[in-house]
Amino acid sequence: MIMDYYLDIDFLKYYLAKNYLKNGKRCIFDPIRKMLVIETPEEIVRQK
Repeated sequence: MIMDYYLDIDFLKYYLAKNYLKNGKRCIFDPIRKMLVIETPEEIVRQK
């Protein structure tokens, strides 16, 4: 059976992380670690 369709999902619309400020630095709440982590490019990718 050949599937001629695909799912067009916009994952960016489901990115629900809230941004916080802690000691003047932008942070993201990590629900797995249950803590605020400094927003870095690596952390942004990890949270998606």
